[in-house]
Amino acid sequence: MSTRPAVLIVLGATLTACLASPSPVGSTTIGTYELAVYSEENSATAGHTTDFVIDPTTGGKPTSIRCWVGPRDLPDDQKVRAAYDRPNAEFDAIIVIPAALPSGSKFFMDVETDGVVETGGVKMPGVD
Repeated sequence: MSTRPAVLIVLGATLTACLASPSPVGSTTIGTYELAVYSEENSATAGHTTDFVIDPTTGGKPTSIRCWVGPRDLPDDQKVRAAYDRPNAEFDAIIVIPAALPSGSKFFMDVETDGVVETGGVKMPGVD
């Protein structure tokens, strides 16, 4: 997991600063992929928008990843497609975590490769 630079352009000058290190959420194996999940805020909490980073540490690059926080069974239109961040070789997703999370809620991912979708998740800190 790399620390990503923030770039600010001020009157034609470029100023680069490092963002704080992301907080680990957890890791899991889905299919042939080992995926590490981080939140870019200090903690991912219910009722807030959180930037998540999904780092495929082994198994290569999936075709796509759709993710959500909540129960495993959620309609596709409520899942967020993670954007591939080529320079960092990871996926980024901005998710609004519901204020009320039912028991068993996790950070879930649908990982697609060659038309096959497999689902798995990681337990969110502070969520039963």
